[in-house]
Amino acid sequence: MSYNCHAEYLGDGRLRIKQKDFDRLYRAFVLARDGGRCRYCDSGSDLSLDHLRPPRMGGGHGPENLVTACRSCNSRKGSRTPEQAGMALVAA
Repeated sequence: MSYNCHAEYLGDGRLRIKQKDFDRLYRAFVLARDGGRCRYCDSGSDLSLDHLRPPRMGGGHGPENLVTACRSCNSRKGSRTPEQAGMALVAA
């Protein structure tokens, strides 16, 4: 899996990356970290990203709060934590 990312070097080791490219990098990182499988049912198809702690409950948008989920599990979980939805994470 490869993604094009456009970055501008600002000097002193700093890069400027457009938000859409940054979001792509997050998505690629989370999908790779989770082995391209749903963390709830281990499916490998129709994947999306899910917030473990929903933003409305104070959850962030970083990779530490994101997991790979199939759309079915993501929809079933809704805007709840996995515990509230009665869903457990499977090992990545």
